[in-house]
Amino acid sequence: MKTKAKKNGKAARPAMKQRNATRPAATAPDATQPPPADTAPAAAPRGPGNGKAVFSIRLAPALLDKARNACFFTPGLTLSALTETALTAELARMEAARGAPFDNRTADIPRGRRIV
Repeated sequence: MKTKAKKNGKAARPAMKQRNATRPAATAPDATQPPPADTAPAAAPRGPGNGKAVFSIRLAPALLDKARNACFFTPGLTLSALTETALTAELARMEAARGAPFDNRTADIPRGRRIV
């Protein structure tokens, strides 16, 4: 069996080809048998497909640093969770001050910098 040599001349580990060649080959599924039914529920998707929207915001560097520090020193807290909690609380406060929930938009919010 071939081995890769280290720079100091000592034998290292078996070459990748040889190591992988010793593993048993996977058998092809039997075409006459139907595939087994999944009994476990599918895992929740991660990333963009997890049911949450992705958006970018600009924050003052000092505020962002403060938020990162809070997440660092609070086990299990993420910037996403902190932002979601803070936004939910502020919207509830705004709706309470208004006396009613906000109506649905009739158009998209303008993008970019406002022209004054």
